[in-house]
Amino acid sequence: MNFRNITFSFNNITDVRRLCTVLLGIALAVSTGLTNIFLAAAFILLLIEKENRSRYFTLLCTHPVAQISMLLFLLFIIGLSYGTTDVKETWFVLGKYRELAYIPLFILLFQDEDTREGSLWAFMLVMAYTLILSYIMWGTGIQIAKGTPENAFIFKNHISQGLMMSLAAYFLAVYGWQYPRFRWLCILGAGLAIFNVLFMLYGRTGYIVLLCLILLFIYQVARWRGILLSVMPILLLCTGVYFSSTPIQERLGLMLQELHTHESGAKITSMGLRVEFNKNGFALFKEHPLFGTGTGSVPTEYSRYTENMHSTPTENLHNEYLMIAVQLGIVGVLFFLALFYILWRNSYRLTPSRYVYMAQGLIIMMSVGCLANSFLFDMTEGHLFAYFVGLFYSTLPRTNA
Repeated sequence: MNFRNITFSFNNITDVRRLCTVLLGIALAVSTGLTNIFLAAAFILLLIEKENRSRYFTLLCTHPVAQISMLLFLLFIIGLSYGTTDVKETWFVLGKYRELAYIPLFILLFQDEDTREGSLWAFMLVMAYTLILSYIMWGTGIQIAKGTPENAFIFKNHISQGLMMSLAAYFLAVYGWQYPRFRWLCILGAGLAIFNVLFMLYGRTGYIVLLCLILLFIYQVARWRGILLSVMPILLLCTGVYFSSTPIQERLGLMLQELHTHESGAKITSMGLRVEFNKNGFALFKEHPLFGTGTGSVPTEYSRYTENMHSTPTENLHNEYLMIAVQLGIVGVLFFLALFYILWRNSYRLTPSRYVYMAQGLIIMMSVGCLANSFLFDMTEGHLFAYFVGLFYSTLPRTNA
């Protein structure tokens, strides 16, 4: 892809659109405002190109990932018709799930190899920059960004950085495996990223996602034999990491303390709230298990259910499966699981081969992370997921799943 001599003329719309798509890979990890700007520009330029209008509808008819993502988004649209909250709130929440509608557009944006590779490396470079700044803040004790030297996140919050850094470490591991020439450089980069997640950030989600990605990588390289052989070393490594990582000790200790405080009813805590959200959310799901209470109904229904419980109001249950279950019932959850299933099933058909493994890592990151977070509902994680789904699955042959 040639970025030189680009001008905003009709003949160069494609070049500008590709540039915006690549820059979006940087913006996702840095700024919500920049993300919205580059995203809007890329999509508008995409649809200005006449050939893409017909290609979009063809894509919806032939691409299994585009189909399932749009079907799930369609369920949210249908959920508007029977929601229990006001119209303004329902449309606001529908907008939170717009990433599902973005996936087919991202697939179109990534039709050429230069854009795919440029975008992937743009993300890796901005994560390297984030890593450097994080080490500087952690090592010098000088607060140079949003976080603190003890919790050294830079542009996004500690959960988002832990998640993206875990994914970047996994991508580097895949590159090192697939390209022996750069193996040691990739090992170094992955090691620094892993250290950042484990010793410099307070995000518990990052710890769990990282562990799952490590297990996935072992399985990809050595299958179940590798998993069985690595159980004891991983347990020993986890023990060593726990006793040598102050952030992990503090976060896990705080989690246990907050759970104990919650059980005693002494005061409201972060973990206590999560327990309450899950318990009350599941109770709401059981009231309307088939189709839920409609798109955007979580705040209204939660307030109604907990009216006499002195519980903290919320619009986010911090569990994407539960969020969908309350709004769309078991039907919505099954479609959400179907999205992961179709992504995994079709990952084996991706080219080049590294995309197979990277796509599977993305699926693990999202499916595991959604157990303790609402990543589709959240801006950064939801857009990151849609972006990389589009990147990897744009290489999928156009046949039915």
